[in-house]
Amino acid sequence: MGEWIGSTSPGWYDGFRGKDVISARDFSREDYEALFRYADLYEKDPGFYKGLLKDCTAALVFVEPSTRTFHSFETAARILGCGVTAIRDPSMSSIAKGESLHDTIKMIESYGASIIILRHPARGAALYAAEISRVPVINAGDGSREHPTQAMLDLYTIARKRGGIDGLRIAFLGDLRFSRTVSSLSYALASFKDIEILYIAPPILQIRREVKIYLEDRGVEYKEIVDMDKAREIIRSIDVLYVTRLQKERFPDPSEYE
Repeated sequence: MGEWIGSTSPGWYDGFRGKDVISARDFSREDYEALFRYADLYEKDPGFYKGLLKDCTAALVFVEPSTRTFHSFETAARILGCGVTAIRDPSMSSIAKGESLHDTIKMIESYGASIIILRHPARGAALYAAEISRVPVINAGDGSREHPTQAMLDLYTIARKRGGIDGLRIAFLGDLRFSRTVSSLSYALASFKDIEILYIAPPILQIRREVKIYLEDRGVEYKEIVDMDKAREIIRSIDVLYVTRLQKERFPDPSEYE
């Protein structure tokens, strides 16, 4: 089991101070294990975090539908004592009138936001926001590109259930082409040792090339499985199965989805 499991105190870890959360590629094993310790502490003593950011304001800018991600960020911000301001329905904001992402971010920043949590349908929107913002930006999903905080949650869940990450055989099943959570979790897994990743999907839905290149550069073993009969056998020998839905809204051609 990892040393972080069952720890009573996370210590103070400065690796995240003032840092944007844009891509799972930006974080190290040390970063992830620090998060595990902080999550463990919350489970043991939720009150420890109450009011830690009482002088801050979190701006939730959700230009794309969300239930779980929006409410989890809102809840976390309130536990930490943040004031919360939100754009939840873009049709009720100036975005519907053609306001650019640049102007939205600068406006929110000028109104005193301490941190911006952004969900946007465009790939790269979070990185762009971080480049123009004076305050930290958290990527809550940018199109089909990434969803790094979901990867952090998934990584922690796997570590808790399996006693650690090293040496696991993990299969992803479903729409791997457009799933931002699969991409981010793949990047995060590359920080650990002796990982084997199996991507199970028909060719049209297989994992994107940039993810494969990232894994290859880091010596992570992976396989693409397109034979569903073979996949049934493989699933019996894995440690973790991660299933994702078809991302209908991201198909450029509706007939391709059908």
